[in-house]
Amino acid sequence: MEEVSDAELLAAGRLGRMLDCADGGARRPVGADLIRWCCLELKDQIDARGLQFQHASVRGPVDLAGLDVPFPLRFEGCEFDSALLAENARLRELALTGSAALPGLLANGLHVRGDLDLSRSRVAGAHPTSASITRQSAIWLCEADIGGRLLCLDTRISAGGERAIQADRMRVGGTVRLLHQFTALGEARLLGARIGGSLDVAGARTESPGRTALDLGDASIGGNLFITDDPTGRRPVIRGRLDMGSARISGQFLVRNATLEGARTAPADLGAVTLSLHQATVRGSVVLSRGFTSTGLVVLTRSTLTGRLECDRGWFDCPAPHEGNEQGHAIEAVSASVRGGMDLSWTRASPSVDLTNASTTFLADDPASWPERILISGFSYDRFEPSRRADPAGAWDHRTRSAWLARQAVTTRAPMSRRPGCSGSTATPAPPRAS
Repeated sequence: MEEVSDAELLAAGRLGRMLDCADGGARRPVGADLIRWCCLELKDQIDARGLQFQHASVRGPVDLAGLDVPFPLRFEGCEFDSALLAENARLRELALTGSAALPGLLANGLHVRGDLDLSRSRVAGAHPTSASITRQSAIWLCEADIGGRLLCLDTRISAGGERAIQADRMRVGGTVRLLHQFTALGEARLLGARIGGSLDVAGARTESPGRTALDLGDASIGGNLFITDDPTGRRPVIRGRLDMGSARISGQFLVRNATLEGARTAPADLGAVTLSLHQATVRGSVVLSRGFTSTGLVVLTRSTLTGRLECDRGWFDCPAPHEGNEQGHAIEAVSASVRGGMDLSWTRASPSVDLTNASTTFLADDPASWPERILISGFSYDRFEPSRRADPAGAWDHRTRSAWLARQAVTTRAPMSRRPGCSGSTATPAPPRAS
């Protein structure tokens, strides 16, 4: 089949028009060296609308590393036989959309003025870079700077047991959207990422059972974080740990109609952490409700929530103890501070929850829905509020509350002192210190 010539490509580039490489049911090949030549030697002759390819078969690695490309690069429905290289490149916009074959994207240190769009593409592969001496990844975006949005709508990434995305310290000026049929078979690591807008994970699936599936540790999110079902009703599924330790969210953290599993089948991992907000700060509310399902441990220890903690109709179940969760808790919120109040109207929380030394303004719950084993030594609150799902009278009934307090398990943790002015506290005397 006739390959796209340099004259043909340059003519399309000068006019800023889409170069459709479809030839019946086949794709005309385009040499990767030809694309680099246009970006390096002929960039002054390319229209502001950029180089646009459709249905091309790109031969060889597209090497944009270190280049300054002042126009957009768009590949729609193209296939690649090699990973695209864009380390330390400066681009106006990059779109790799609808690709049925993209072996990878190596773009550490990439600067994009506009959007980076990987929507509807199939990325399969794993590659080493200097950013890690032990792990490989299908997509590398460490310390990349994206001025617009990072778009991964209906994107599927398969890394063969390695990481799907590694984007440590990535900066995104707009939103990050991992939506609809987005699937990452391997860890998506955004450690220390700085996202100016919101992070939307509607209907997405990330799978790394028994390991970290989505790593947002030390991340900063300027808007909201949504992990919800998409408009078609597809539930997001995270198999492995969702790690948000020391993360900062300026808005709301909403997880609804979502399934979080520490592991898929391995019995030894059934009690593993599903969600960790250890020492995280959320200025809005944390909502784990309405179809939220966790099979394992949810950690809120030492987190600070300016808004509410809402667990309305959430399902929290830990089938077995695990390393780091020896007591088999479903929820651990030791010394958590929730300034907007707690609505703990869960459907199930089993076999135990640990709110030792946690503090909040009001507690709304159904005392009968608490598990048989609870750790609430030092748990302090200002008042009770009626739950939306229980008899309002039960919140203040002394007999009901006495039965609730009787479920306390013996703990060796030293409790926090009762907060001055509290109308409610479960503080108990601290055990004697061992000599």
